[in-house]
Amino acid sequence: MSVGLLSLQFIEDAGLTYVVAPVVSFEVLNEEAFKPHTPFPEHILNLIVLYCKPLFASEYDLKRYVLNNMKRDGTEIFVLHLRNPNKNLNECELEATADDISLNEECLR
Repeated sequence: MSVGLLSLQFIEDAGLTYVVAPVVSFEVLNEEAFKPHTPFPEHILNLIVLYCKPLFASEYDLKRYVLNNMKRDGTEIFVLHLRNPNKNLNECELEATADDISLNEECLR
């Protein structure tokens, strides 16, 4: 399973000129534990918690969410802060086309 973050605020804070979505992948060992497959998983989890407040108050809360609410082979990307509140709400912050995100049909089954 994987959990990640897509946030314009994160991209701006990191000083990036391209889109980055921090993602961490895990193997579920049992109902209480999982093994990370991503380098520096604690760093990525801390980033997700930082930008997803108040959804998760701590890394522990995020881990509990992952273990209790996600499918064992699923992926969740938290999408937050895609608009700058100081700009007109009709103004799009990110350029998008229909080909930006594509999923293999097998992913949807």
